[in-house]
Amino acid sequence: MAKTYIISNNASKSGKTTTAFNLALCFGAMGKKTLLVGTDKSWVNSLLNPKNSDAVLYISPFMSFCQMDAFDTVKFDEFQFILVDASINSFDKVTERLGSESKLIVPVEAEYYGLNSLKPFFQKVSDLGIELEGIIPVMLRKGSKPSENAVLNLTEYFGTSVFEPAIQRNYYLARQKDFKTFSQSKMTEKAAVTYLNLANNLLDINR
Repeated sequence: MAKTYIISNNASKSGKTTTAFNLALCFGAMGKKTLLVGTDKSWVNSLLNPKNSDAVLYISPFMSFCQMDAFDTVKFDEFQFILVDASINSFDKVTERLGSESKLIVPVEAEYYGLNSLKPFFQKVSDLGIELEGIIPVMLRKGSKPSENAVLNLTEYFGTSVFEPAIQRNYYLARQKDFKTFSQSKMTEKAAVTYLNLANNLLDINR
């Protein structure tokens, strides 16, 4: 049975899609059959599904993609990991469909304003009874005291629920949106590799 993770938070442009996509790339590069599920028309949907197909698309030998509308056709025994990129608008629908079968990974931007919306979001998560797998700080500005202090504050409050190390701002991650065609090797070499520690942490948890 596939291990299912919902990747979400309640802030826009805060690393949800980038985290889901690059985790899928890492798992695929490690030979783990992975399904990435989109819930809106993000840049990843444009890259992997330019014809807006409603089927499960086999992008590479170890990575597949579909939109949430096609999720009921998924053969779970084909995959080891399913990663759902849950937008703010789709969070309620996704958790209603998958909440009892999945765990939550929360990307949090490493800035003070990235912490502001956490309390109501985690209250909602608690009310829905969704199990938290962990929090991953993203967009860390190395050498910036405010950014590094935001990560420290996260760790002080959430303890071992915070994955280490934080994901630093990265030119290659930002450039992924500019790709017109999918390239596993080019997107993994200097971009997705920054998520390798997180992928390994999740593999260790699921051994």
